[in-house]
Amino acid sequence: MRLFGFSLLRNGVKYDYSFHESLTSLSGITEKIYLALGEGEDNTEEVLQQYDFLHIISTVWDHNIRKSGLILSQQTNIALDALRKDFDQEPGTWGVYLQADEVINEEDYEKMKRDIAYANEHGYDAVRFRYLHFWSSHNKIAIDFQWYPQEIRAVRLKSSIKSCLDAQGFEGFKKVYDSDAFIYHYGHARSDEGYEEKYKEFHKWWHTSEKAIARSKRKFEKRTSERTLKLLPYFGTHPSLMKKRIEEANDVFEQAPVKAVYILADKSLFSDEFIAKINAEQVHWVTEGNYKKAPKDQLVILRPGFWQKLRYKSEVPLKTHSDLARPWTVETILTLKLAEKDIGLKKI
Repeated sequence: MRLFGFSLLRNGVKYDYSFHESLTSLSGITEKIYLALGEGEDNTEEVLQQYDFLHIISTVWDHNIRKSGLILSQQTNIALDALRKDFDQEPGTWGVYLQADEVINEEDYEKMKRDIAYANEHGYDAVRFRYLHFWSSHNKIAIDFQWYPQEIRAVRLKSSIKSCLDAQGFEGFKKVYDSDAFIYHYGHARSDEGYEEKYKEFHKWWHTSEKAIARSKRKFEKRTSERTLKLLPYFGTHPSLMKKRIEEANDVFEQAPVKAVYILADKSLFSDEFIAKINAEQVHWVTEGNYKKAPKDQLVILRPGFWQKLRYKSEVPLKTHSDLARPWTVETILTLKLAEKDIGLKKI
């Protein structure tokens, strides 16, 4: 099995995309990355010259394509078609896709490769990954219904799969494997200046009139404001590549360890690796018989009963609010419940 990357980019510097982190993380599991690079108004092309893992395809975005964000799938397919032209006759060859504000956590590299290998061996033509959508901060995730909980990001090259609509997902697949590895989406956690600049431009690729652009922008801002979004604190791990960005934003890359935490859950449900990440000097696993002795502000209950829900409140659901969402794994649920107590995970 061979893995190649593909992506698209335009004005990456101007709009403060995390394209360095995105492309570098993608290079961690792929041999080479095919990038459709649109002609822009900044020095993105110059910056990209440092990467020897890139195959750059220079493009010009067609300003006549101003409906539903179709320019994004058109550009994505340019990169995918170029990749297929070189490698689609090789059996077991896959393309792994990231957008410029999506990053892979190196902790998921082996899991992603194992899952794509499984999909390759068992007749799947696509792999769908889970998502963490960061909003306004690198320490908050959005879980409302409008945020996609998982998307296809790996496709078998010898297939008819194509990027569609605004390149959020793909069409033409026949059999999809669902992975528990995450894609980290940072598009709404970038610098204020870059974010504002990007969204001034963003709506032009969905609408043809200035009135429609303004109306869409107001609607988007209302729908995704702090008041209407359902946010959860997040102090799980981030890709190491994001450390500088997160710290420059004055957000927390890794929480300081707490003295102790008490967890009411079956310890056997969690991997040794996950348990080692819990950033507490002491981790106590308690039972239904003795959990009431634990300090309330240090107690985390994985699956509370009716009365426990009333006394030990938590905002963490079993999955995101999207009707398409799969239930989170127990490790994801515990990560988010720990974050409610300001307890994070650490890199190991």
